Amino acid sequence: MNGNNEKIKPSQLMVLFIGFINGSVLLLSLVDSSMKQDTWLVIISGYIVSVPFILTYIFLSKKFPGKNLTEINDIIFGKALGKIISICYIIFFILLFSYNYRQIVEFYSGYILSDTPQIILYITIALLCAYAVKKGIAAIAKVSMYTVAFAVFVVMLTFILLIGNMDFSNFMPVFEATPEDFIHSTYTMACIPYCEVICFLMVMPYLSSGKKLGRYAIAGTGIAMLFFLVIIIQVTTTLGPSSAIFSEGSFQSVRLIDIGEFLTRMELLVALGITASMFIKISVFKFAAVKSVSHLLRMKTYTPLLLPMAAIGIVTALIAYGSTIENAENANYHIVFALPFEFIIPPLSLLVAKIRKLPKKAGESVP
Repeated sequence: MNGNNEKIKPSQLMVLFIGFINGSVLLLSLVDSSMKQDTWLVIISGYIVSVPFILTYIFLSKKFPGKNLTEINDIIFGKALGKIISICYIIFFILLFSYNYRQIVEFYSGYILSDTPQIILYITIALLCAYAVKKGIAAIAKVSMYTVAFAVFVVMLTFILLIGNMDFSNFMPVFEATPEDFIHSTYTMACIPYCEVICFLMVMPYLSSGKKLGRYAIAGTGIAMLFFLVIIIQVTTTLGPSSAIFSEGSFQSVRLIDIGEFLTRMELLVALGITASMFIKISVFKFAAVKSVSHLLRMKTYTPLLLPMAAIGIVTALIAYGSTIENAENANYHIVFALPFEFIIPPLSLLVAKIRKLPKKAGESVP
């Protein structure tokens, strides 16, 4: 199930983009704590900043059709330097899905299953994602169709039910944040939810057609941005300034829903939506990691790597990341660490490919 014969449609890739980016919904609380009522501006500005870089990833994929990130690195930078860069990307992917392990476990420990040992949650999530990756990227893409539909349904339902609790004056005054906070938060949004799609360079070789790839990718990212906007409008209008004190504003806002004794505890639906989105995100990161390793080791299948990679992810999550409160500081480290992988190496790769006139036609030698 993990061979190159499995294919996904461009429309499935778009939905996979949406589900993957939606998996960063817990990040909104970090941005909201500094930007408050201006968070909606950051969501839009982060998307605008990310678009040129996402197009860079698309151009790389179209310039080297059928090649994944590790293969592209070998072609552009040579086998020695290319493998070093690929190893760095593997470490990057492992840290990312480990960080998301930590986020979902902290969420469940804090709001849903406070009496359950965290190690049980880690193992459960790791095994579920490992099973999804074993079934292949086409299976993950199909599941994302349902998870995205469910997440959209939950957000729209809770938004409608909370209209009576909304106070749009909570958006005032506008542009209150300092320029430094605005720039930092914009970069954070561009870095973590949007430009993390760099890992899709390991997915794009599985596309059945590369036509309109850029259009589908940008559309998927844009729809995810609108999804974030709806959530932050709901949080800001219902919680107001108090939203900054909650580690998960969308979860807290839904607790205000109480229509008689019929519609209560809607936050459980929100928890399921968050879980489904993070499941997709972690699975894609893990797929990118094991596929990269299997390519470097010239393995025919990545299946033997699934459980060891799950164990590495759990250990990394336990050691490298702290509590929910410390995650704000972790995010600051992350956006610095992600800079070369998301914003420097991809454009540099395009530049080097142009200088070296790559890819070469059949029969031509590489200078």
